[in-house]
Amino acid sequence: MKIFSTALLSLCTFAASFSAFAAQESHRAYYIGGDYEYTTLDYGNNSGGVNNNDFFATRFNGGNIHLGARFGEYLGTELGYYLTERREKNGVSGVTPVNTNTKLQGMYFDVLGFYPITSDKKLEALGSVGLGYNRIDSEITTSGFPGRSASDDQISGRLGAGLQYNLTDNVSTRTRINYTALDDSYWTFGAGVNFGF
Repeated sequence: MKIFSTALLSLCTFAASFSAFAAQESHRAYYIGGDYEYTTLDYGNNSGGVNNNDFFATRFNGGNIHLGARFGEYLGTELGYYLTERREKNGVSGVTPVNTNTKLQGMYFDVLGFYPITSDKKLEALGSVGLGYNRIDSEITTSGFPGRSASDDQISGRLGAGLQYNLTDNVSTRTRINYTALDDSYWTFGAGVNFGF
């Protein structure tokens, strides 16, 4: 937790220092939005050498809601919450049937960079770096045994890239891909809309 607090403070300090410079050229703008997200997760092998992908869902539909601030033309920050659907997976351990039901959820804080691609500045490339709190929740049922719940919580770094198109001064659409540096391979592909205020 101390590492997380230190890293988050560093990100906030970085954002604040650049926003002070950007504020000289442009007004601060805020936005709220949501994205549809498709997440792929590769659990890899557990300590016993068993491939967890055989027992837990690896593809999820979901979404996020987020609140952001834009500081001038090139910099922004964003705080968001994401949640996926529950996905079921059936497997066999030896001769014992195993059923799991898994969902993902978490929060993130990103520092975003923007770069205009077109002369009218409607189309922008975006990149992001941040921190996320990520939770994997599973319900596990095996034949002849009581069901149980299991969860895995991790704090991790995030990297992202994408495109944003500004429909008006207050409405924009975007598409993004994010990599989350968990113990597992974790990729999220998203598309959504933001509303400025």
